[in-house]
Amino acid sequence: MRLASASLLALVLVGGAVPGSGRAAPAAKPTDSIRAANDRLRVLLAEQKKDPAAADRINKQINTELRDLLEIRFLVQRALVDHWEGMTAKQRTDVTTTLQSIVENNYLTQLRGNLEYQIDYVAEEAKGDDVLVKTFVRAQRHGRPSKISVDYLLHAENDHWRVIDVITEEVSILQNYRAQFNRIIAKEGVDGLVSRMKTRLEKDKPAKAETGDRPGSKAGLAEGATPKVDKPAAPKTGAAEGTAPKADKQEK
Repeated sequence: MRLASASLLALVLVGGAVPGSGRAAPAAKPTDSIRAANDRLRVLLAEQKKDPAAADRINKQINTELRDLLEIRFLVQRALVDHWEGMTAKQRTDVTTTLQSIVENNYLTQLRGNLEYQIDYVAEEAKGDDVLVKTFVRAQRHGRPSKISVDYLLHAENDHWRVIDVITEEVSILQNYRAQFNRIIAKEGVDGLVSRMKTRLEKDKPAKAETGDRPGSKAGLAEGATPKVDKPAAPKTGAAEGTAPKADKQEK
């Protein structure tokens, strides 16, 4: 499997409250929420592989699953913490909605082929008000067993858990996006960032219609949604065209 920073994001464009503030605690455990979401996605992807004619319907169901679990607005706000207050409402919306579409397109493209994988749910670790769910994804890479760590940072919102960061092989999507966004904004401003992201989205659109197997496909909820790491010039991976830097590892 190709290693991609993973991760996933539900788009909440209305309201400005911090997720989970003053709300009832979720009934389900964080690990159970991740396991259930991964299981539902596996079923949908298997159904799509058997019945390509149902791709559009299943893609919508997959995107619904992603939006229900993943909190992209919160992630974008954290990634743009140095710029958020100075951004207009339109700029905030443009960045968030465009990134959501990029995530969904890349996720659907990279997850279609390889359903032969296993997810080991290892542990939960409190991180302040958040919870880190640690997992390993086991699959075949070039005919050999492969084991990749994928950790989910969850925050309680209303009565369920939302993913606000995913760390793949110690590489954080949040830190990765922050590095990309800051680098582009320093040279081209926020509007330049939006322009690059929309260009990336347009170039990725044809991949959304693909239905065949992809040998490099990813396994698990966290994978295939964010920029690749360790390959700065790799196409179809960054949030904006040609902007995927070599990401720093997650601080411990």
